[in-house]
Amino acid sequence: MNPIEAAGRIQRDGMALQFAHYAAVLALARGDVMQAAATFEKRHPNSRALDLVRKAAVLPGTTTDSAWGAPLSPLAPLGEAFVEYLRPMTVIGRMQGFRAMPFNVRAPRATSGTAVGWIGQGRPMIVSEMAFESMVFKTSKVGGVVVLTKELALAGDPDSAQLIRQDLSAAVAQFSDQSFLDPALAEVDDVSPASITFGAPSVASSGTTAAAFRADFAALCALVTSNMIAPYLVMKPTTAIALATLGDSSNLLRNISAKGGDVAGIPVIVSANTPSDADSPGDDLIILIDAAEVFMNEGTVELDASENTIVEMSSMPDSPPTASTVLRSLWQSNLIALLVKRYIRWQPRRPGAVACLTGVNYSS
Repeated sequence: MNPIEAAGRIQRDGMALQFAHYAAVLALARGDVMQAAATFEKRHPNSRALDLVRKAAVLPGTTTDSAWGAPLSPLAPLGEAFVEYLRPMTVIGRMQGFRAMPFNVRAPRATSGTAVGWIGQGRPMIVSEMAFESMVFKTSKVGGVVVLTKELALAGDPDSAQLIRQDLSAAVAQFSDQSFLDPALAEVDDVSPASITFGAPSVASSGTTAAAFRADFAALCALVTSNMIAPYLVMKPTTAIALATLGDSSNLLRNISAKGGDVAGIPVIVSANTPSDADSPGDDLIILIDAAEVFMNEGTVELDASENTIVEMSSMPDSPPTASTVLRSLWQSNLIALLVKRYIRWQPRRPGAVACLTGVNYSS
């Protein structure tokens, strides 16, 4: 590994660990940033992040405003380091070439292009028209509540901070990947974007042999009508392993492995969060994405904490609560709730940027 790259990775991981330390003291301080900063300074007097934690956000800017309050937020640099630590764990983070798009921006996009043709001497040129539609890139965020025991938050050893860091990163990574890839997820207005595969064209796998995959791969690529400036294949690790063991004499699969590789020069991203085929139990999906045709906006991570609250300990909380909703007092149970939020949104620039291969089961 390049020494400069290795040094940068060590610094990033250290900052992400400081973020976890700050998350723990913020939980102890019940969301009071001043008290959290004082506790952080007492516990980690030699931390390089100490000056960042001491600084206070300047009102009336907000910590989500990238041009005003966010650069002044005490958690911004640490949150960005945490996102950098998180990014390699996600499918989105391992892709490059997305089109950056600000939140809450209205932009036109072409639905049909102009036509051109050969011009004979002295003959008229073709006249055509374009068609446009307007799209709005709305704000959306991923969030959740992580409940910790007070003993874990009080623990000052590095292992407790690493545990918090791993738990936070794993939760955000899993949910982000599933929301990005699941073909069943439609847009919920003012809540969440549609998955990148929702409504995307698909083709069914034709078999379980190397020859079948060659045909399937060609059919999948034919469904993506963009220029494939930044193409990626996304699949489960088990699918990649099955493909690697097919013994393809054409060498199409010679570079694929459990860690990824490539197929015909297209990088392969493996993720256990890749969805299975909902229409064919036991089968999986292979997804082809041209990242250059996808709008993307990723924000940093925000934290809040509370001990004196009541929480429904459920991954699918009732909304609104009903008479049968079971609530738990954190104060009575000696627990602390840590609220985590991250602003992120994606949207295809145009149709034909994503396609799916369904019914995948090359291990059978």
